[in-house]
Amino acid sequence: MQNQYTPQPEAQGGVPDNELDLDMVNLLNAPVGAHSVASGVSTQLKEELVLSEKAIHHVKNIVMESVHMWGYGPLAFEVGLVVTELLTNVMRHAKVPGVAQKRARCLVQSLPGAQEGGRLVVVVHDDDPTVPRERLPADDATSGRGLPLVRGLTHCFVFVPGNGGKDAVAVFRLDDAYEETA
Repeated sequence: MQNQYTPQPEAQGGVPDNELDLDMVNLLNAPVGAHSVASGVSTQLKEELVLSEKAIHHVKNIVMESVHMWGYGPLAFEVGLVVTELLTNVMRHAKVPGVAQKRARCLVQSLPGAQEGGRLVVVVHDDDPTVPRERLPADDATSGRGLPLVRGLTHCFVFVPGNGGKDAVAVFRLDDAYEETA
């Protein structure tokens, strides 16, 4: 299957360098309830929203509850935090000319049974094609720490330009959900 996305060299974080992490980009075309490329059934949540603090909080709660229901409770807080950070960045920084209300799409999907214990993938799409540049904030800065936080919480994090905007793709290892309980 040909991937519809063509990652650009300027994408922060680079392009995934192995086949398992490339599968995360293919999720963007998967229908709700589809089987993953891994063995086992993939579980998927899709939300489209007009961005506001209240809407972001609501989606965070839905995501955290879904991750718990899928059986990955130890990852729920981190996944919720990443979703919140990515949606908040879109609300604060995305520039879409001629649009009064900023919108975003959020996809969370598990890929159970893949090599190394599987993956849980978060994709946040917005219509601004500009890829954020990470910067080191000053010690007393009150902003600028979000993307490094996302990188620190995830196994892999990239921006994928395409579809009239960009996708922020964050990947969690499902076996990380069980390290503390094992």
